[in-house]
Amino acid sequence: MIKFETVIPVFLIIFILSFMFIPGSVIEAEDNEQLEIFSWWTATGEAEGLNYLIENFELNYPGLSVINSAIHGGAGVNAKEVVKIRILQGDPPDIFQVHGGSELQDTWIAGGYLQPLTALWEEERWKESYPETIKDMVKYNDEFYALPVTIHRSNRLWYNKDIFEKHDLVIPESTEELIDTSKKLSDLGIIPLALSSQNKWPISHIFEIILFEEAGQEKYYKLISGKLSWENDSVKSSLKKLEDLFKYVNEDHAALTWSEAAEMVLTEKAAMTIMGTWAGGYYYSRDYVENKDYETIPFPGEAEFFGLVIDTFALPEDITNQIEAEKWLKFVSKPEIQHDFTSLMGALPARMNISHHDLRPYLQQDRIDLENQTIIPSITHGTATREVFISSLNDELNQFLYTNDINATLERLNEIAELFL
Repeated sequence: MIKFETVIPVFLIIFILSFMFIPGSVIEAEDNEQLEIFSWWTATGEAEGLNYLIENFELNYPGLSVINSAIHGGAGVNAKEVVKIRILQGDPPDIFQVHGGSELQDTWIAGGYLQPLTALWEEERWKESYPETIKDMVKYNDEFYALPVTIHRSNRLWYNKDIFEKHDLVIPESTEELIDTSKKLSDLGIIPLALSSQNKWPISHIFEIILFEEAGQEKYYKLISGKLSWENDSVKSSLKKLEDLFKYVNEDHAALTWSEAAEMVLTEKAAMTIMGTWAGGYYYSRDYVENKDYETIPFPGEAEFFGLVIDTFALPEDITNQIEAEKWLKFVSKPEIQHDFTSLMGALPARMNISHHDLRPYLQQDRIDLENQTIIPSITHGTATREVFISSLNDELNQFLYTNDINATLERLNEIAELFL
């Protein structure tokens, strides 16, 4: 059996197991059937979506109680480590959240930790409801191992409409214009860009979005597959633009989570933030309205690219509640359920046979773009590369945030690419 690539420090294990479970998240059941769901959906928007699933599932299956084992930490930075420990110790949850693509395939499936779901896919006729691109993200050797439930677009810019209108600012249409707009905002005494670096990954998130534009599809795919050196002009120019944007971020970024940075835009403490569509779920759950309280566009210069992030549910081997777990998968695959819960999360339904005409404006546009634009798998969110590479990338780019040493960072990025891609 292939071993997990990530080395988990003892202090982190103790910390996570002792403190990371959300108080009061367990739904108690007396002599009832139970089902444990493990995820990192804890931020505002995400939590509402998960609670919607749990509440409606329990209504549909009286006597079946759900244990909500969600763990704090955007992009699953903490949850992924905990679920690895539990599975290695023979204590797997019944179902857990995992990103489709490389994270699912190269860690969980290749390691032999998941049960195939092909028979369930055929029984429920799911193959007819999901596009080939999405199905490929949950398959391995022609077997299905997970159910896709949400599709997020990673490359979006969110901005405060009032700030832009008050100062007669033009919406940027390229990274260069974004940097220029940031300078104008800074000169006005306004924080241009809200950044959160508490969990490191938001830095990599911005970097990869810039890389989409700088490298283009062909070079990007060569980079993530290890077929092109990372010491090249596209990566170098991406780092330079990242450095330029860093000049215009909030000083307290290291203390903030992604949702706290998103909040800065709503309260006019910052003009913009760069984040995936889960920010839209956060805004919706806070009762803010698109085109009134905030605006969003695909990242400047990238209207033709769709940065793909997929959330799925997978079943470990040898779980306690097999029948109940399969009931959960069947339930969350229902069109009306997927439509409603993904809307709460700011995401698109993974099923393509669900109407998008009543979704919020940016989601309607994203649905059209998903079918017509170039799909670019996310590095940061596990779609494109192995977890060990992502972890190393997060560390290097977090260091770059403080050193601004482009050449040294280029060299180190190439080293980790040679090791892990």
